Amino acid sequence: MVNTKNMKTLTLSFTFFLFLIIFTSCQKEEKANVVLPPTTQNGSFTLGCLVNSVPWIPRHYSNSLISPPSVLSSEFYKENGNNLFNIHAKHWKEFDHSNSEILSIYIENSFGLDTIKLDNIVNSGTYLNFIVVPPSERPEDLKIFQSIGNADSWLVFSKFDTINRIASGTFSSNLVNEEDSLDSLKIRQGTFDVRF
Repeated sequence: MVNTKNMKTLTLSFTFFLFLIIFTSCQKEEKANVVLPPTTQNGSFTLGCLVNSVPWIPRHYSNSLISPPSVLSSEFYKENGNNLFNIHAKHWKEFDHSNSEILSIYIENSFGLDTIKLDNIVNSGTYLNFIVVPPSERPEDLKIFQSIGNADSWLVFSKFDTINRIASGTFSSNLVNEEDSLDSLKIRQGTFDVRF
């Protein structure tokens, strides 16, 4: 004779285990299916790159359709006699206890179609940084990565149109953690197409 209480417990345990496997595989599949945006020059407001070979795009894990949080912004302005252009891209937390990431590009007085060297914030106003922002319970895990100005740290504008206010281009960068020179990132295949 079969014990119905044990069967119910076993069925519930199996169902929970099956749900957990499906949920976990969907999360991994979603991250693996991130597609970098195409290279365009029409102000489509896109940015994407590979961070240590993993596709990265601005994103916010929010259910708000009325007022979705901003994940990509850019501006062009004059300060102390310099023309400055910057882009800020944010990949906000997926879960309460996961990290957020912010990629920022700063360009000073260099808006032609030539290759621009991405130096570091100490030596230049033209650089890229990548910030890993931990949840509030782990403030010690904050990491700021800075471009290091070598041959792999560059940006090229394919378009910089001050009349229609469109900036497009590609970028690549080697970065190092400001607090730990052995901790580094490689950003490759970067592309952006923004309005400012």
